[in-house]
Amino acid sequence: EGVRSQRNIILALTPARIQVNFLAWVATSGAPFIQYLISDPAASPPEFRADYSERLLLFPHSYFPSALRDSGGGGGGDGSSDSEDGGAMDEDEAGDEAMAQAQTVSLDEATQRHFASASAGAGRPERSLSEELGISPDEVPEEFLDPLTQQCMRDPVVLPCSGAVLDRTTVMRHLQTSGTDPYTKTPLNPRMLVPAAELAPRIAAWADERRAASAAA
Repeated sequence: EGVRSQRNIILALTPARIQVNFLAWVATSGAPFIQYLISDPAASPPEFRADYSERLLLFPHSYFPSALRDSGGGGGGDGSSDSEDGGAMDEDEAGDEAMAQAQTVSLDEATQRHFASASAGAGRPERSLSEELGISPDEVPEEFLDPLTQQCMRDPVVLPCSGAVLDRTTVMRHLQTSGTDPYTKTPLNPRMLVPAAELAPRIAAWADERRAASAAA
């Protein structure tokens, strides 16, 4: 766990312009400094792209490389092993295959639980303020953008540990699968969210101006 924490600190310093998550956690990191997640359609269904802070790069079958060999993959043409302890190798391979199958089942079950909990009772996600106003995120003042979704915030809140400002809906979606601050990994629950009292009215006033300008056009 300590090594993983150090890796996150290094990534947060953005030593590379493009940073990719591969063979780690297949759920979103929620980190704005990781741009891509390499996964597959089973572990990271494309229909849930909006729930990821990273851009998904999906292998067609499985993101997880395996060194498992066919049981008949020995040196002999008849499928037997050239080594004297061929029987032992067959047993090892059978054990590896059984473990791989068990891990696959566990991964499938975990993935189903993850996305079932993330979508339970959620229905279709609420349209962002940017979509409601019919504008692109590029037209939104940067301070009004949610750093994870890059959409204009409606109800900005402050995370008490990291001090990050995100839209409440973004935080609530994150908390459906993780009870931690997405930046610091410290415990977080909805009662701890602090409304961004100064920022919220400014966003509302800006949105009203955009609506008025659109109506007058």
